[in-house]
Amino acid sequence: MAVSLAIEELSRREGIAADPIAVEDQLQLMRAQAEQAGQPFDEAQTKESIDATLKRDAVMNWLATQIHIEFKEEV
Repeated sequence: MAVSLAIEELSRREGIAADPIAVEDQLQLMRAQAEQAGQPFDEAQTKESIDATLKRDAVMNWLATQIHIEFKEEV
């Protein structure tokens, strides 16, 4: 829960969002897979899940570009 709140806050502050084209591409793929399997497809819930996953990935990628880790040997 705390991680998802931190991701939401960072995405809000830094203006990070899931790429709408990537969300739509993933949604179409999931829809096609559900249709092939003959399973019901909840578009709204699936879209929300895809958006959250892609936003999390974008925030993590942003964080990776912002940090600097320096290792020091203990003496």
